[in-house]
Amino acid sequence: MKISCLVAVIAALTCHVATAQVSTNSTQASLQGARTLVGLATYPRRNIKLATTRGPVNGQGGESVNIDTPFRIASVTKTFTAAAIFKLIEQNKFTLNASIAALLSPATNAQLGAAQIDISAITIEQLLAHRSGLPEYATTATYIDAVLANPARRWTRAEQLEIALENAAVEPGTSYLYADTNYILLGEIIERSTNQTFAASLRSLLNFAALGLNQTYLETLEPAPTGLRPRLHSFVQGVDTFAIDASFDLFGGGGLVSTTGDLTRFYRALFAGRVLSAASLQRMTSAVSGGGFSEFAYSLGLMPFYIGNTECFGHEGFGSVVVGHCPSIDYTFVYAAGSDAIPDIKLTEQGIGTRVADYLAIDTMPRPYGNDFERTRCPPELLSEGALVRCGVLAVDQARGQQGTRQLRVPVLIAKHRTRSAHLQPLLLLGGGPGDALFPTLPALLSDSDVSAALVDGQDVIAAEYRGTGAANPKLQCDARLTNASTVTLCLEKMAGLGVQLNRYNGVEFANDIEQLRRSLRVSQWNLAGFSYGTREALTILRERPNTVRSMVLDGVTTPGESYGTPNLAARALDAYFQRCQADAGCNAAFPNLRARFVARMQLLNQMPLQVNGNSIKGDVLVQALTLFQGDPELLTYLPAVMDRFAQADVEFIGAIITAPASDELLPPDPTFSDALFFSTICNESAPFVNLAQYNSDANGADPILRAYVRQDLDTLNLCQLWPSGRGSDRENRDVALTVPTLILNSTFDLQTPADNGRALAARNPRSSIAFEFPTGHIALQQVPECAVKLLIGFQRSRTGTPMDSSCVSAQPPVPWRSQIDAGFYALIGLGGGRLRS
Repeated sequence: MKISCLVAVIAALTCHVATAQVSTNSTQASLQGARTLVGLATYPRRNIKLATTRGPVNGQGGESVNIDTPFRIASVTKTFTAAAIFKLIEQNKFTLNASIAALLSPATNAQLGAAQIDISAITIEQLLAHRSGLPEYATTATYIDAVLANPARRWTRAEQLEIALENAAVEPGTSYLYADTNYILLGEIIERSTNQTFAASLRSLLNFAALGLNQTYLETLEPAPTGLRPRLHSFVQGVDTFAIDASFDLFGGGGLVSTTGDLTRFYRALFAGRVLSAASLQRMTSAVSGGGFSEFAYSLGLMPFYIGNTECFGHEGFGSVVVGHCPSIDYTFVYAAGSDAIPDIKLTEQGIGTRVADYLAIDTMPRPYGNDFERTRCPPELLSEGALVRCGVLAVDQARGQQGTRQLRVPVLIAKHRTRSAHLQPLLLLGGGPGDALFPTLPALLSDSDVSAALVDGQDVIAAEYRGTGAANPKLQCDARLTNASTVTLCLEKMAGLGVQLNRYNGVEFANDIEQLRRSLRVSQWNLAGFSYGTREALTILRERPNTVRSMVLDGVTTPGESYGTPNLAARALDAYFQRCQADAGCNAAFPNLRARFVARMQLLNQMPLQVNGNSIKGDVLVQALTLFQGDPELLTYLPAVMDRFAQADVEFIGAIITAPASDELLPPDPTFSDALFFSTICNESAPFVNLAQYNSDANGADPILRAYVRQDLDTLNLCQLWPSGRGSDRENRDVALTVPTLILNSTFDLQTPADNGRALAARNPRSSIAFEFPTGHIALQQVPECAVKLLIGFQRSRTGTPMDSSCVSAQPPVPWRSQIDAGFYALIGLGGGRLRS
């Protein structure tokens, strides 16, 4: 069997597919961006081996590459290092959870200790997963400049660690930070645990001889195998790295030289159970750090990725080296290029492994999605016992229809029933904000196995972040709170540097992304479920593409046609708190005349601000801060007590929850919030339609609570004058009629999307909507998830004739107002072991 070359990917290279052996030769034609390339793809199920060779070994002329041409495998070495660590664990030398403090040399411990690194807090698994918090050295300007200035320099592990420690570390276990630093420490741990050199340790622990790795060696730390062909030159940004001393990437994070054949043998042996036990391999592949929705997921020494619906594992290396293996179909590919300028040499669903598989017609369980949707590994926090969860990213154009526009990556989650197929149209969840990340709120829903199983019984549940939010790439987050022209200028400079077109981040663009997702997932119609800003986005989708919407659930309503903010409605909602407290005997006894005292203190502090922890706190700030305490059902019970402490101007209480300094902000901002996206959205679709005359009138009116809300909105509206978000169409200022069945969920004590919004929407659309109200704060799905999900499910099923059970609404108890601030309150806001949930 002989097949012509893979024109789209490796055009003009010499290829040969054989059923028994690999054959190669060369031509003089060129691959765009490539000086040289050598590759091997194997698929034993059809006895296929595809060899690819191109160009001279040195990239300039002379001897051509051969399928046995060796090359520096760079970071692909990390898979070997990780496997050696697991072999030591199998030998009971240590455990994955072992602290590295007792495993490193005294000199390394002293070096880390001098940099204020808590070595005892770092584990073996954190090094393997790049979650140790240790900074990188290999990609720093200091290191790169030093290597290029003296290519012959012989580096030591200690010198590389010294450069890494010039940068700040972060707390271990808190985040994924890819760093060769982790793996040079693992290299030292291997040496000390075996009492051998790193080269001898790898060779013996992984049994190179038995695996047939006869062309693999650790460069300069052991002799090259006899008869090895000349090593491939690799050009990085035009620089030939061949003569750079191997020590620049040698001690665990890199260093091996190998061939396509040897790497194929090693990866196939690893996943065939010939290197590690089944338990070790399962742990190595299942513990996923980083990545998820970013470009790379990372397990323990491996990069998980997908080809179609097939899960694969591999690693990439410096200078365009890539290895991938798909265990379930036994497909392996290895490619090394003489240049870093070949975009297809990567481990993604659009990379060379996929292209070659397509060319060879390998059955990779073809994706049930469009080519713009790429499967990824789910972050661990999004997995669920009650549902089968899949994750991916949707590639969308930042500016549709604009040639040369950048591509954005939008995270998507798909939850399915574990055993039964869906018979209803999918439910699409739309998050709040704008600017709030959706996915951090999903674990609470998915972790309840009963709720998640019920939610996906009969329908798939799909969630998508808005472009620019959360794990989307890029994320539109500024470096400082946007409070004045100076901070706006700095943020705009950052956005420009990221290539962000701020007029492309608004509700209409989000709706366009959702439409692209619908087409890619091959969905005919959605059932939409939006909360907070997501209700407005659901209405925008209904307005823009009514035929794609089957039904809607709106929780915490905000609608097109409203001016930015609803200060009068928010003021009325706050008054509801005062009225309920006054009507409750216990609350009224604990906090008599609460509204009058609170308002009096507001007015006084507006004239003479309270000085707390270096901050000047005005009365308006106290009103604005109250929204932080009504997004959680437990915190909500403390709200009258909080207002009482504010009314007393309790400096000790305020000082316990205020940041220092924080520019009049109570509690630190949410690190998941994308403030540049917030301004781009609000300044495009809401600010242009505000009745400024009414706002200015209210800002000087008699009601001090209304004035506080209005002034807060005016601060944002003033900054919108500086924000280049463009102006939305006039349809953003028009009401959207409910032309599909709609369930509306309101919350009596919602200060962010006041219940009056939802009540009015239901009143305008009596035939197509049904509304329920809960005695809770912001978003019923967060406050009373069991009942809210029961209503949502019942509403979806009622479309097929099943009666809807709403008995849980009337069974909701009144809010049990607490009479004092206690330890439980401080725990909830993060002072004493808890955290603020908003």
